[in-house]
Amino acid sequence: MSPNTCWLCKIFRAEENGISSKLSLEEVLQWSQSFEKLITSKYGPMIYKTYLKTEHSDENIEFWLACEDYKKITSQRKRISMARKLFTSYIQPQAPNEINIDSPARKAIIRNIQEPTQSCFDEAQRIIYMHMERDSYPQFLESKFYQKLKHSLQTNCHNSMGHVCDQGNSCSDIRYFIDKQPVQLTKCQKAKEKLMGATGAGLGSDLAALLSVEYPWVQGTETAEGNKCRT
Repeated sequence: MSPNTCWLCKIFRAEENGISSKLSLEEVLQWSQSFEKLITSKYGPMIYKTYLKTEHSDENIEFWLACEDYKKITSQRKRISMARKLFTSYIQPQAPNEINIDSPARKAIIRNIQEPTQSCFDEAQRIIYMHMERDSYPQFLESKFYQKLKHSLQTNCHNSMGHVCDQGNSCSDIRYFIDKQPVQLTKCQKAKEKLMGATGAGLGSDLAALLSVEYPWVQGTETAEGNKCRT
């Protein structure tokens, strides 16, 4: 990754999971569409949790993720053990990571904790989801943490979108060959995706004219001698 992302690498060094090198710009941009997009994406929960750790308020996301794991348990013995850990860590008064839920939800868990069902923590999880969606999620989107991450990936994307033609020449701009004609694009992911998707649909060289109308940053085609890129 570029030096611009060193700050993120440092954050994840303790995790030792290499997530910072696997993030895609597409996924990170989707997080701003909705909290659900963030929380159900591949790396969103871990990134969001890391941000909340920097704010010293990660108990909500940790509880929510633990509830997701809890609901997957099929063994009653393991379910009871996990339920008790959740209760002592997050639910009981003065718990080390006590979460903010209303009295009815807390009392319902206390009543059911001896014989917990799969849905024992559902109401508490729903409340915490709403807290995060309303409070910390908007703060995350406005934070320097998210903005720097997005900017770093955009920079990396632009720096890595060069094209190597079949003769081994590296192009300073981006050119894709359609029916032996190069289509020159600026470094724009949206145009690239449009180009590749339409090419798969078999639009051939007519695609250049289509894109030049829809996306003014797409330049026209020109005959390529020997299918070589021109820098």
